[in-house]
Amino acid sequence: MTLVSFLEAFLGKYPIKYVSQKTGLSTQLIRVWENRYQAIAPARTETNRRLYSDDDIYKLKLLKQISDQGHSIGQIAGLTIQELESYVEPQNTNASPIVVEHQSAHLDSQMIEKAIHLVMEMKHAELDALLIQVATQVGYQKVVDELILPLMQEVGDRWYNDELSVAHEHLTTSVVRSFLDHVKRNFSIPRDAPKILVACPSNQHHELGALAVACASASVGWEPLFFGTNTPLSDLAAASLDAHVSAVALSYAVAGPQQIHDQLTNFLQLLPQNFPVYVGGRAVTEDVKIPQPVLRIKNIQELRETLLKSQS
Repeated sequence: MTLVSFLEAFLGKYPIKYVSQKTGLSTQLIRVWENRYQAIAPARTETNRRLYSDDDIYKLKLLKQISDQGHSIGQIAGLTIQELESYVEPQNTNASPIVVEHQSAHLDSQMIEKAIHLVMEMKHAELDALLIQVATQVGYQKVVDELILPLMQEVGDRWYNDELSVAHEHLTTSVVRSFLDHVKRNFSIPRDAPKILVACPSNQHHELGALAVACASASVGWEPLFFGTNTPLSDLAAASLDAHVSAVALSYAVAGPQQIHDQLTNFLQLLPQNFPVYVGGRAVTEDVKIPQPVLRIKNIQELRETLLKSQS
């Protein structure tokens, strides 16, 4: 009896590769839907390996079916199985409306793997062309949600686990920064749109998370002012006032809890009282004491919802 058949027969728990085969989703996309959107919460072994249940697999299949019809994963990931089932029943007319974009468009779940392959092969031009091509086919909102953000998550995870080098991360950063210009132009951001300053503070040299924030901000009608890495907080405070931004978003990839707390406390003293400041990133764990009124952002969807609420 194979391991998978044993798990299936006796435990009802399955490894991620098996789930990928059953659902037609790439392992990278499954992880993103789990980590970024909290679509499912698989069990863990003593060695921290994921084990998925039959309900997890069924929900992933439903999510794939509904997202393939054009619904944004960020808007459906938190629904229950029963709620998702109502969306795939044509006779149902009572389901809550969800904004649908490019209903006929479909982003191949293998596209992330193709993008990762181009990163590993250091093919800058090909990756840039791929992003633009996919955006033309499925729209900028979908390419940001289902390709750009998962790609950055995967590259960041692989760099953190020493599976990719800093050079690979820099290549991805360069391509995404270029693509951000296309994103901002094609989301038709109005001239009077609120501005958000996005940056990595001093001694922060990994900007993938900040780039994700900039892309997500543009997708909900904000104008991101992207300052990149290793920028002193005093300079960011001055720039935020000079540019009349409505909020600041800071990304920390590698830093200690006390360092983050102290920097944020000092940063607040340079800004007007109750100025909106958002902080996130791999280093911003639950151990970090966030000074008020700074808001900890756990994922991109939470950021989007926060920015949308602030405009209402």
